[in-house]
Amino acid sequence: MRNFFGDTKAAILAFLTNFSATAGAYQAKFGLDGAGFTALQAQITSAIAARADADTALAAARAAVASSDAQTNTLVDTLRGYCQLMRFSDMTDAELETLGLNRRSSTNSPTPAPSVAPALAVESLSPGAVLMRFSTPGASGPRMRPPGAVGVEISLLPAASTASPESGVLQSVTRVPQSISTALVAGAVVKAQGRFYTQSGLTGPWSTPVTFAPQPV
Repeated sequence: MRNFFGDTKAAILAFLTNFSATAGAYQAKFGLDGAGFTALQAQITSAIAARADADTALAAARAAVASSDAQTNTLVDTLRGYCQLMRFSDMTDAELETLGLNRRSSTNSPTPAPSVAPALAVESLSPGAVLMRFSTPGASGPRMRPPGAVGVEISLLPAASTASPESGVLQSVTRVPQSISTALVAGAVVKAQGRFYTQSGLTGPWSTPVTFAPQPV
């Protein structure tokens, strides 16, 4: 039936109003006598009135919700100020807890050094560069870094070197995959190791070496 007059509420109400006013001349075409059509008109009038009442109630409800939200937001802003004053008062932590409050620490906890080493992988090689990928071993999903870590420090050394990774050619990577230079590393085979680091410079353990044969520049 809606295909005759559209699906919107306004279109339906417009059709009902027009039908009630004009269909009396054609009532015999759809099998109604005068009493039947009068009963149909009464149903249409009732439906239109019910819709108008519902629209009025809905508008009033929306206005009430908006008013309630405004009052709540104002009250929350007021209470937030009081709560801040109580947090910095001489009230004990136990007294604050009875009000559902807690006292924030005056100092932020420092981000600890990463406790895990990254897993390194060589993505591809090009003249004078290697495209490397890193991830957090055992992490669920595609997480690349442990909490607090902002990047990975990569050390490149000749594969035969017994020197510590700190003495290698150090470069920082913060995204994956990322290209790093191999131009300053001597040797036919190079080993790469990495460690996570934080914003404050704390570092985690070095990873297991990954070896590859760099392409000459």
